[in-house]
Amino acid sequence: MLDDVVNEFKQFAFAAYEPDEYNFYAEAHIPKIASYTNSKTGELVERKPHIHIVIPKTNKVSGNTLNPFGMVDMTGIEQPNKAFINAFQEHINNKFGLSSPKDNPRFNFTGDSEMISRYAGDLFEGGNKDIKAKIFEEILARKISWYEDFKTLLSEFGETRTRNQGRENEYQNIKVPGAEKGINLDGSKSGHFMFSRKFIEMSESEKNALLTSNLTIKYEQVGAARSTPEEQQAILKEWYEVRAKEIKYINSGNQKAYKNYRESTYEERVNILTGYEQRFNQKFRKEISDDRKPRGITTGYSYKQADGIIKPKQDNQQLNANELGKLKAAKRPNRMRSLSSSLMDGNAQQTKVLLPNNERLELDGRRAERTNALRRVSSSRRLTKTTDALPNQLLRNLEEQKQAREAEATHDTAKIINNLEANRLLADLSLSHGVITSKYEVTKNKAGVDRIKSGNRNLSVSDFLTKELQMPWAEAEKILKASYQKQIDNTQTITKQAPQRSLWEAYREGQPAQAKLKSSEWNAQRESEKLRRADIRNDYQLKRKEIQGDRSTPTKERKAALSIARMERATKDMALRQAIAEERQKLKEKHNKPHQERYCSFLTELANQGDEKALAELRRQRTSHPAPASQNAIEGSNNKEGEGELNTIQFVRTMAYSVDIAGNVTYYADKSKKLALLVDSGKSIDVIETKNSQAVEAGLRMAVQKFGNNLKIEGNKEFKHQVIDVVLKAGLQVTFEDKAMNAELNRRRADREEQQARGKAFIESQRQPTTQPPAAAQPTKIKEQESERPQVVKKQKNRDAER
Repeated sequence: MLDDVVNEFKQFAFAAYEPDEYNFYAEAHIPKIASYTNSKTGELVERKPHIHIVIPKTNKVSGNTLNPFGMVDMTGIEQPNKAFINAFQEHINNKFGLSSPKDNPRFNFTGDSEMISRYAGDLFEGGNKDIKAKIFEEILARKISWYEDFKTLLSEFGETRTRNQGRENEYQNIKVPGAEKGINLDGSKSGHFMFSRKFIEMSESEKNALLTSNLTIKYEQVGAARSTPEEQQAILKEWYEVRAKEIKYINSGNQKAYKNYRESTYEERVNILTGYEQRFNQKFRKEISDDRKPRGITTGYSYKQADGIIKPKQDNQQLNANELGKLKAAKRPNRMRSLSSSLMDGNAQQTKVLLPNNERLELDGRRAERTNALRRVSSSRRLTKTTDALPNQLLRNLEEQKQAREAEATHDTAKIINNLEANRLLADLSLSHGVITSKYEVTKNKAGVDRIKSGNRNLSVSDFLTKELQMPWAEAEKILKASYQKQIDNTQTITKQAPQRSLWEAYREGQPAQAKLKSSEWNAQRESEKLRRADIRNDYQLKRKEIQGDRSTPTKERKAALSIARMERATKDMALRQAIAEERQKLKEKHNKPHQERYCSFLTELANQGDEKALAELRRQRTSHPAPASQNAIEGSNNKEGEGELNTIQFVRTMAYSVDIAGNVTYYADKSKKLALLVDSGKSIDVIETKNSQAVEAGLRMAVQKFGNNLKIEGNKEFKHQVIDVVLKAGLQVTFEDKAMNAELNRRRADREEQQARGKAFIESQRQPTTQPPAAAQPTKIKEQESERPQVVKKQKNRDAER
């Protein structure tokens, strides 16, 4: 399809030119990195396959400037040729079933559940963006769906005027109080679709559907071909018949001819342009007669009359590899190939000459004969590389497909393809190649093997790399093996995430200050270097002056002293250069980091100030799982992969802490942050000081808050026993994923409960009075004691009364 689009563009662009008048180069690019983060908005921008076209601005026949489109400004300023280019664009979209930008305006919204109106200010750039954003917000807030209501709304903001009234391209102009000129709200311009009649008259649900459709990057594929509207067909007809030749031949500098042309009818203009074309050929193609007969040796022109325009037929000079192999070798006159075997140039109606007058025409574009376009010398040395890019590319593609088929047939590769988890591959590709995982859906075939749904295709993991991402098999095979090895090693995957909008905007707002800081630090560095060099130089000059001025010292000793001074200076200079190189490298590393890395540094700074949202965002931006700080860790039981990253983010503010760029929060036993106790990585709580029961208890309480009461304990036996001790001592209500730990915990709980029950029983038994039978041997003594008790009580009462 890309080749067909290029051919269509070539016919459109050079409608007024013969093939020998121009050079043309087109190159298709399949982006290796599928997306990138916009440095201004923070949004994820998808990169599309695209074509680069180069047209040198020199007419090869006349030597004059070649400019097939004339003056065109696609940024918004109306130019007469813009309509033709737009018509061609829509024609291509319709013919090849491509989506039209006019039907799918991009609003550049990002985010998930935030209100669309919050981002209205991001839709517009340059001047007047605030007033445009306010108007757009009011359109949504008031649910305006009638164009006249829209015009009434505008009158509230200032003086309004209607441009192109009654036409299809009608739009409004508003002049706010105090402004020198009005603001054009032209819905046909890029970024202003929301002010068009088409958008205004949509229902509320249609507006919301259109706006929210831009929140998610979806998979796009070619649709059915559509017919080009008659209006655009008429514009293209005018281009081919008149406008393309006007740009080439009509010059407003000749005022008389220009005025005569402008006053002519359409049919007269066609005839005038045909006359210009004939005079051009007579002037620059003297060897071609008016009836366009082919010349004797050079071929390539044919008779083709259409609308009065003679079209040349360009020979197909592309030969495939098989044809190349069958070609007979050409002789090598003067060691030159691809030229006529004749030693002189000429044609049937002309004597042979060394070179014709129009050497550009004779030496460019065409060859002497079609079958002589590519030749081989008569020796046994054969061509190892064709001179045409297309056969080369086709051969490479066939070779890569062959390699892929052979590799897939091997046992090891087939095992990878059938067992590799597609979600894991997509996550890895999101980091390495910017693949937007939300565009794709993972399904399974009848055999239960993962497939990646790409439009209407269900691709295997290998086909996804080679057919969807257009990777060569050698690169695809490496990625498959690396991803499968991670799966075997049970390495958790991370999917690339777009930055959170409000935090990215805060980061961007601080960039001017960072730029000033960078400039200031570099200026200070340069000044410091200058002063230190001056110090070394001045010190040396002072010593040299002292040595030279000391006449009491013999000349030989002075020379030796000068030599030592020079050596000392050289040594100091070398040391200074080394120090400067290290200092400059540190500054480069500090200020020349990629946006993503600087964004994470910004988040780290906020997180260290206690910003929990910044900490959550910092963990979202991880490109790999952090290495555990300790083998002894507490995790949530049966957490799904990555679920720990989304658990409660809350600092334990009673403890000193620090946050690193990976989003790990380290808690310390002291304010000086010398003794680390715990590390909260988001997915787990790593216990550093396992012998400290308070650290273990703090880790358990933090884990319960983050993961709930069901915990998974990783570590050695001593650590697991200590966890159980702390749980029992602190009375924490938790259960463990480890069955043995649960059994031990339950046994010790039962033992403790049993001991507590015995203790209670014992205490209760001690509280109850014991009744013993009276002893028969001492009845008198007991009675005496009983008779004495009231007297003792009576004496105690008397003492209390005296007090």
